[in-house]
Amino acid sequence: MPKTMEERAQSMGAINKYIHSSEYGGEKRVRIIRNNQAVFDDNLIIFARIETNQAVVDFSNFSYDFESKFFTRFNDRYQDFSYSNGDLYIEANDRRQQKIKIEILR
Repeated sequence: MPKTMEERAQSMGAINKYIHSSEYGGEKRVRIIRNNQAVFDDNLIIFARIETNQAVVDFSNFSYDFESKFFTRFNDRYQDFSYSNGDLYIEANDRRQQKIKIEILR
């Protein structure tokens, strides 16, 4: 479901803070939590950027197993982003439409 302009502005602000605090295309620890249990915990390459009318986070260097379970692109139109102390958090759904929380850690 698309987000409101206010929700998108908050998410874009979080991505903007993350971009200014990290290296573009840097390898980061990514943890994905579903039902309060870590279902993925490994390093991925993160590309966060602000494009015309949207903010985007792409994952790279993933396995087929990862891609079969999780999306590899997230944007502020559909996901909620938050930022805290160098870490970026994404609230989203996996490919089975189950709620997940993605933690991109420093």
